[in-house]
This record gives sequence, structure tokens and C-alpha cells, in this order.
Amino acid sequence: MKKIKKLAKILISLTDDKSEKEKEEIIKFFLVILRQRKKIHLAKQILRELGREKRKKEVMLNFARKLDEKIVAEIKEKLKGLFGKEKEFKIKIQEELIGGFLAKSQNYLIDASIKGLINKLRTHGNV
Repeated sequence: MKKIKKLAKILISLTDDKSEKEKEEIIKFFLVILRQRKKIHLAKQILRELGREKRKKEVMLNFARKLDEKIVAEIKEKLKGLFGKEKEFKIKIQEELIGGFLAKSQNYLIDASIKGLINKLRTHGNV
């Protein structure tokens, strides 16, 4: 399994900051190398591990409504201090949040939404 993780991390490092076309070419070349070394049977496991590694880098950022790009950029910058600089943010509109935002990574959840606040108040019997 260590070999699979290592190969996935190599593939990630090769494809970081590349266009989709460049990524596709790199992956094709990677598969050719696996085939030449008679390791093509590892391809499925490497791609699965690649997905896991990618999810570690993602932060889902849910807003109650579409916000100005400047405000979104400020929120992302603050969250990078908490989640880490290498995170990729995926933005989603979730109207049921009422207001505020919800940030979720593989390991952390920050609920700064109005809905979350209301639920906390209900849970603790203050509403």
C-alpha cells in the first residue's frame, strides 16, 4: 500500500497546476510507464488513492446565497489559515443555511451559518 500512496503522490505532484490537457497527457504517459514495467494492474488502486489524496485537499464552502467575489476571497484567505494554504475551495450555494457559511474539509467543519446557530439554540433549549 505504501507503494500505491507514493505513486499517487508522484502523480499529484506531476499534475499540480497543469491544464486539463496537460494532466491528461501526463496520466497517459504514467499509464504507459506502468504498462512497460508490468505494473498496469496497480492503475486502479493508484487512481483510487489519487481520489483520496485530492479529497484531503478540498474544502467545501457553502454559502446561503451568491456573494461578491471580494468577500468570498476574504473568507477563503481567512480559512486558509485554519485549513492550510494548499486547500482547494469548492463553492456551493445552499439556501437553507439562511445566512453565513459552512466550511467542511475531510477533518474539520466550521458552521458559521444562521441555520447552525438556530439549531444550536434549539438544542440548548434557548429557543
